[in-house]
Amino acid sequence: MTGQVRVRDCGTPSMKSLADVIVNVVDVNDEPPRFTASVFRFVVVENQPAGTEVGHVTAADSDRPPFDHFRYALMATGSSKSAASAFRVDELSGRIATTRVLDHEHRAEYRLIYIHLYSSKKMKALKKIKKNVTKLQKKNKLRNLNKYTT
Repeated sequence: MTGQVRVRDCGTPSMKSLADVIVNVVDVNDEPPRFTASVFRFVVVENQPAGTEVGHVTAADSDRPPFDHFRYALMATGSSKSAASAFRVDELSGRIATTRVLDHEHRAEYRLIYIHLYSSKKMKALKKIKKNVTKLQKKNKLRNLNKYTT
């Protein structure tokens, strides 16, 4: 905001002075990061090597720099801790990859809680991610299959 302020004395004749006033509104870290989808679903074929990319999550923050930067991390509680260990996430890009070979007969679905944090770690956003490990029925049908779907 820009404007002027005036000061005047009570003398005769009245004397006055003008000054410019500039008010800058500074952004603070008051907006939480938000995922671009409420649920992210990915499919990965079983028996793929560790490091296979299964997809990536995306988020946005309406704060201005430097408060618009955040990092991705997997979060799990209780029995889902072993599920989270089957995946890793790139903390800057949100890309998710496997950490081991996945077997449909052992576990067909992984439900993870995903979190991304500001560097200040004060604001959070949580979303669930559902990953399905598909059964490899016929290798010939998978030649044109994408690595992941969203």
